[in-house]
Parts: sequence; C-alpha cells; structure tokens
Amino acid sequence: MPPDSPNNTFPPAFKDIGVVEGFYGEVWRPAARYWFIEQLMPYGLNTYLYAPKHEKAFGAELLRPLAKAESQRLEELAGFLTEREITPWAGLHFEPPFHPQNPDHQQRAAARVAELWRMGYRGFAVLFDDLASHLKNPDGTAATGGSLAQAQAAAFNGVRAEAERRGVGARWWVCPSKYTLDALLIREYGEFEEGYLDKLHAGLPPDVAWFWTGPRVCSTTVAPADRQAFMGNLHRPLVLWDNYPVNDASMVNFLHLGPLSGRAADLPQAVESYLFNPMSQAILGAVPGATCLLYANNPTGYDTEDAWETVLEDFLPPEARLAVDAFEALTRRSNLTDRSAEQRRAPFGRGEALRALLESHWAKQDLPIPEDLSREWKDLMRQVQAGLPPEMAEEAAPWLERLEQAWAIFSAATPTSRNEQIMRFRQGKAFVLGKWFNP
Repeated sequence: MPPDSPNNTFPPAFKDIGVVEGFYGEVWRPAARYWFIEQLMPYGLNTYLYAPKHEKAFGAELLRPLAKAESQRLEELAGFLTEREITPWAGLHFEPPFHPQNPDHQQRAAARVAELWRMGYRGFAVLFDDLASHLKNPDGTAATGGSLAQAQAAAFNGVRAEAERRGVGARWWVCPSKYTLDALLIREYGEFEEGYLDKLHAGLPPDVAWFWTGPRVCSTTVAPADRQAFMGNLHRPLVLWDNYPVNDASMVNFLHLGPLSGRAADLPQAVESYLFNPMSQAILGAVPGATCLLYANNPTGYDTEDAWETVLEDFLPPEARLAVDAFEALTRRSNLTDRSAEQRRAPFGRGEALRALLESHWAKQDLPIPEDLSREWKDLMRQVQAGLPPEMAEEAAPWLERLEQAWAIFSAATPTSRNEQIMRFRQGKAFVLGKWFNP
C-alpha cells in the first residue's frame, strides 16, 4: 500500500540512510570525501548519492564522453563505497544544454548512465531542481505552450528505457523542479504551471521516488503533516533531501556545526528514505553529519543533546570537546531552532552563555565591555584555539579570524562609536556572534 494509506504498517526507520553530496561550490577532493565517508560509517551510512552541483560530467557537460581521468575517479568512488557495503548512487543534473525534448540528448544521457552502471553505480537520481519553472526552447527562449512536467517525465522515461535496453538494472529517483512549497522557489525560478506535481506524477512510473526538502528549501522542522501538504492525494514514495548541515549558495559564510533537530520521530511514516546534504567543509561537516545519521537510524529515540555529546565523544579527545562546543555556539546560524545555555547540560553551554551576555551588553549599549566579561572571553578563546584539532582549525580559520576581529571591535566600542563599529564588522563575511551581526 502507498505511504499515504492509513492502514499501512510502516518500517521502524528509513529504507535508505545516507548522504547526498549535492552542494554548490568547489567539489571535494577524493581524499576528503573518503575520509568523510569512513568517519560516518559507524553511524549506519548505507547510501551515498554523488551529485555535486559543479561536477560538470553530471550536469553542464553531461552530453560529452567522460575523460579517462574522470572515468577512473568515478569508478574508484563506486568501488570504495561498494567495498564498504554502501550503495553508490549517481545524480545527473538534467540542465542546459540538455533539453528534455531532444531524443539525441536522451540517448547520450542513457549512455552515461550505462557507463556508470558498469562502474558499479546501482542507483540513479535524475535531478530537475533549481531550473526555470517553465519549459524553454533549445535556444533558451521561453516555449509557447507545452508542459514542463510532461516534458520532464518523457525525458526521464526515455533515458530510463534506453538505459535498461543497455543492461542497466538500477533503482531510480527523481527530483522535481518543484521540490518544496517554499515560496523561495517561485522568487528564484518563477511561477510553476498549474498542476505541475500532478502532471509529473502521472507521467512517471510508480516505483520512482521523489526528492523533497520538507516545507522549506532549508527546513526548520519536518513532519508527516508536511508531506500531506506537499503531496495531497498523490501516492508516491518520497526521499527527504535534508538541507542541513549544507552551507552553500547564500549560506557560504555560515558554519552549521550543531546537531540536527526538528525532524519528527514518526517521519518514516511519510518518507521512505533519508539523505542529508553536507557542509562544504568535509572535516568540520562530519560532526553534524553524524547527528543526522543518528537521527535517521533511530528517529523515535533521537535526542538532540544526547546526539551532540555522543558525536563529540566519538570524534574528539576530551580536551577538544568543550572547545568545539563553544566554537559552534559562537558561530551558530542555521535554519534550525537555536539552543540557549539553559537547554544545555554541564559542562556544555559556555559558548551560549557568553554569547548571550555579549549580545545583551551590545543591545543595551552597556559599553565598554566589563573587565570580568573580557577575561571570560579571552579564556574561552584560548580554549577554542588550543582545543580545535589542526584539521578542524584549518577549515575554521575564517571564523576564528572573525571572532578575533569581533572582539577587537567589542572591546574598543563605546556608545557613541557603536553604529560605526557594527558597520565595520558587517563588511566582513564569515558569520559569528548571532544577533550582533544582524541585530
């Protein structure tokens, strides 16, 4: 029976649990990717979807043959994953110059799928996300009439049929262009045609699951009721593409180091599989990524603070745990609900407490900063700088520098120079210290 059926007996957790490497920006080096995967294996990682937005061979240059070095790199990744009993998936971005109504383009995309199948990839995701919301002509001009959803369904069916004719026996997923009801999609890509999801659903085989990011592109909470709002009466399996802790595009100046929160304990009733999109920083990003997998493997037993403390203990020596915890608090800005010092368990929460004190003094214009608060700041920063492991400190360098800059401004500010100082600080990029950055 379909997931929407009230009489269905749901599995205790998700069918596929893993990573969608699907962020914009510089693609990870293979060594960083392999390290990231191995760190997350103990947390139940069973699926890895390789789909970087800037992997040209999977998107902007999908129609050309693979170069020898590309083939070797992609085959090595598939082998690395298979050896570790992680299912390799490839995500193909059907973006220009690919045109959904061009039979030759469908043939070439199917050839790419068949080549990847021979390398060991066992699942394929066809991605129509982050594209114009209306059908275009091959020259990029708006098409007169015609349904984008129907053209996308026909393109998928054509590629799949040709790939299967070539011996491909894979599972398939699709990411619709309308992958959430978030109004951000309309602002970015335009109004979608009436009934887009209904038309796409009608044109796709029932075994093809859809990606969905929840009620927002980057969702604060995700629950079964959100699926109903998105899908209505459509019966089709969904894969949650969880855009946490990803920090690409407009979020490149933010670190998302904290634990996952806001995902419902009963979400497997509405979503078949769970994949999270990681941060651009592979080493730092393994920490929040591990909490995503802890949730996905035990949604009903997941506790945010337990997960955070578990991962810190797993990843870090004792002397580094409080430092990473404080650094996370001082750099926190994400789509998730904030955590206060009162919600934390001793000895954690020092960063939140200090951040709140600093923001209070700044908001009240109680300046300059008192000496006791100055001592607390300096002591905490010494702990952070001494405690961060070298690999993490290297990735964290822009934010560490911003914290130093922030303190220099804080300690020198007076009520009369406050506005000038904050304007100076906003000229920087790496985000730190919460409300002070955006009061």
